[in-house]
Amino acid sequence: MIACRPAEMRHALDAGGEPLDRLLTLHGVAWHGELLPDENRKTTVQEASAVFRWAAPDAPLLELTRFLTIGKEPLATLIDEVPRLPRLSLEEPLVPLTG
Repeated sequence: MIACRPAEMRHALDAGGEPLDRLLTLHGVAWHGELLPDENRKTTVQEASAVFRWAAPDAPLLELTRFLTIGKEPLATLIDEVPRLPRLSLEEPLVPLTG
């Protein structure tokens, strides 16, 4: 897979701006991700590798681990970090207003 992906996909992956699963989809590559339930874990936002500005450091976060394949060939293990959304009233915007 690595050797046959388009040059623009390789550049985007190396730049780190988009996750692998999104890049594969954007470039029309059919892939499958199998959830590995025994590898998932609960933690907090402060331990995440990504920055979630809108979440409190002690907010719950779930790490979901998936085994990614193309056809029957293994490609990668992906770890998705999913913070719990705060409870908002009907009047509060999901994204804080700025300016």
